[in-house]
Amino acid sequence: MPDWSTDSTLWSSGTPIASPTPGSDSVRAWRTEVPLVEYTITGIEPFGDETVVTCTVTGDFPGSPFAGLKFHFEEFDADQVKVLRIRT
Repeated sequence: MPDWSTDSTLWSSGTPIASPTPGSDSVRAWRTEVPLVEYTITGIEPFGDETVVTCTVTGDFPGSPFAGLKFHFEEFDADQVKVLRIRT
């Protein structure tokens, strides 16, 4: 699994959520601030230069489980993810 690049940006609903300090440490810090959840992958598809992974997310939050969350991996290679946008 690729790691985050040193200048990674994580986006959710059009807003950068791991900035203004991008990179691996920022993404990991953001992840520790949100509820623990379980992801079940329900689809993986290429979309242009992106890869879109669709998941059902289950956890201790209102509306759980939530189906159809889409992870758009927009800039990545075999070693690092640079841009990930999370959309519904």
